[in-house]
Order: sequence, then C-alpha cells, then structure tokens
Amino acid sequence: MNLLKRINSWKQSPKYAKFQRNIMPKMLSILFAVVFWLYVMDQVNPEMVKTIPDVKVEMLNVESVQNEGMVIMGDKEFYVDVKLKGRRSEVIKVTANDLLITADLEGFQKGINNIMLSSKIFVSNVAIDSLSMNSIKVSLDRIVEVAKSVKVEYVGTLSENFTTGDLSVAPQEISVKGPESLVNNISSIRGQLDLTEASGQLAKEIPVTPVDMDGNVVNGVELGKNYVTVQLGIFKLSNIPVEILTSNEVEQGYKVVKMEVLPAMITIRGEEAVVAAIESIKTEDINLSGLTESVEKEIALTLPEGVSVPFAEQTAMVKIYVEPLIMGTLEFGTSEIAIENMNSEQAYEVLTPESTVFTAYIQDSKSVIDTLEKDDLKLSVDAQMLEEGDHRLELKYFSNTPYTNVQLSPETILIRVTRR
Repeated sequence: MNLLKRINSWKQSPKYAKFQRNIMPKMLSILFAVVFWLYVMDQVNPEMVKTIPDVKVEMLNVESVQNEGMVIMGDKEFYVDVKLKGRRSEVIKVTANDLLITADLEGFQKGINNIMLSSKIFVSNVAIDSLSMNSIKVSLDRIVEVAKSVKVEYVGTLSENFTTGDLSVAPQEISVKGPESLVNNISSIRGQLDLTEASGQLAKEIPVTPVDMDGNVVNGVELGKNYVTVQLGIFKLSNIPVEILTSNEVEQGYKVVKMEVLPAMITIRGEEAVVAAIESIKTEDINLSGLTESVEKEIALTLPEGVSVPFAEQTAMVKIYVEPLIMGTLEFGTSEIAIENMNSEQAYEVLTPESTVFTAYIQDSKSVIDTLEKDDLKLSVDAQMLEEGDHRLELKYFSNTPYTNVQLSPETILIRVTRR
C-alpha cells in the first residue's frame, strides 16, 4: 500500500512529467547500450587457444606392473604440452594443476610398449584442443635374480722382491637382482685389492660392484652383498744358489773333475723371515759310489718347509764329470829349487850335485795331466833357523792346482850354511 502511494505521488510530481518527455529517444539509448555491451563482451572476451607446457603424465597401475615381476626401464617420467581452447577469461586461469594426463600400464608386457594418453580438464567452459603427443613409449623389463662370480683385481704395487700367493675370496658368488637386460649384461662382481707396500698376510673386507665385459659399472641392480672377505699371502722372493749334494766316492782310480747344475741360481718364495735364513737350495743326495764315467741326470730339489719355487720346476739338471786318474811327471834341476827364509848374515850352498834330477810324479785326471806344465809346480826348501853346517832338507812343493797326489824323488837336498 505504501509503495502504491509512493508511485502515485511520484506520478504527480514534476520529475515524472520531465521523465515522460522524450521517452522514445531514451528507449533507443537503452537498446543501443545493450547491443553495445553484447558487442564489447564478444570482442573483449573472445575465444582463445593457450598451450600449457611440460604437463607431467601420471602413470597408472604401476603397482600392477611390479606385481607381475616387471619394472619400468629408461625414462620413468614423461611430459606433454597441452593446447587449450575457450573464452579468454576462463582460459587464462587454467594451470597444470587443472589438467590430468594419464598413461595406463595395465596389461602391457616386457618390451617397448606404445601407450595411448588420456586427458582431462577440471575447468568448465575450457576444452583440451590437443596434446603435443598422443602416446608414449614405455620399456618394461622382467625382474630376475642370478648368482654372478666374484673377481678380485689387484691395484697398486708391491714392495720390491715381493709377490702374491693364493687368493681366497668369500663368498665366491653374489646374487644380483634387477631388470633382466641389466643382469644379463653383468660379466662379474668386481672387487679391487690395494697391494701398495703390502707384506706378510692380507685379510680384509673390500667393496664390490657389478661390471660388464669392458669393466664398466652396471647401475640399476641390487647385490645380495656389497662386500667380500679376501685373504692373500704376500711372500718374499730371493735368488739362491743351487748346491749339489753328493755321498760316497767314485770308483778307485777315478776322479770327479767338475760338477755343474742348471739352473745354478733359483728364485724361491716364502715368508720373509724364512727366506732370509736360507743360504742355498740343495739337491737330493747323489750317490757317487762306483762311478767310472760322466753322468747327467735330473735331480729333485730339497725345499725347506714353507718355501716354493714359483718360476721353475722343483728339479735341477746335474752333470758330474768323471775321468780316470793318470800319472804325469815334471823334472827340476838343483838350480830350480828355491831356498826360502834365508838369513842375510849366512851363505847357502847346494851340495847336491847339479846333475841330480828331481822328479815330481803327479797323479790326477787326464784333462789335468794333459795340460800339465813346469810352471804349474814350484819346489822349495825351508832354511829358517838353520845353524852353520850341512843340512839335508826335505823338499816341498806348491801349486795353485790341488792335484790328487804328488810324489817327489829324491825327496831331500843337501845344503851347507856358513857365516858371511
């Protein structure tokens, strides 16, 4: 009621009369304003296309793939550019969070799979026009577990004249779990043992890694153990002479003139303290009893406990030269007999006639007698402490060659000693 009164009152006022004037132009103005608003809205908020880059692709049913004993290889994350279409006012507000791009792994098998992408937008009045790619390639591989052998390689340099012994590795195999293509590419499980300045016995744990044929580390697999225990002996090397060990004598009338052994020196290996105490390596005993000719034979070496010969056989070739004993003679005159240890205050005169021939009968091997020369033997007498008078002195001989037997005839010489 009050509203009607107010309307009637307004109609009676001068304002209403003024409003009634020019009504048609006013209606046209309102119509023009509405048309202009529609035009502006169509031009100012037009349809537009917008691209949102690098929208992450969500992988569906990854657990299902894992339950099938498979794993995604290579690229595990994919991104696409999404082209949107819609009114500007709506499109400009869209972000990557308003989009869902998915790839469903359900049902796919080992190998390279082409998986179609699905897309969804959570903003009204905006549509997904296109994706930069409609599918992705996903590589699936089967998970396997295989035992691989452990190989230990040495790095660093040992101290001089030291060498390694046998290597013990525990365990000798380690299980490897991972994608089949990676596991098949593994040649061995490698560990590295540093020998720098090592001596004695080494016992330690070392880390190991899976490697391929070229020694490159294979990543992406799981080892059952990441360490192995190694034990390695470090031994001293030393060059030692070989000594020929003999027993008994050759047949009577024969002589061993020379013995040779090959090798004459041999390299032995053992703990440092043991090797340091060894002066020679002996052959097994060679029985010379009854021997009448030269012999050559292979003889075993007698190695002390804890010692080995790493670079040779445990034998040596021994040659024993045997020759018959023969007699040779050398003759000397009285003037060729030297008087030793003379007193400068005394004079010495040889009374034995100059015509006397002193003969040295020398018994030795044929090779020695055949080359016998007079200069090889010196005859002399000792005049030390002799008083004045005549003295019969026993002859002595000297030689650089240790002859088997030497007999002199006559065995004495007569010397007269006088004061000067």
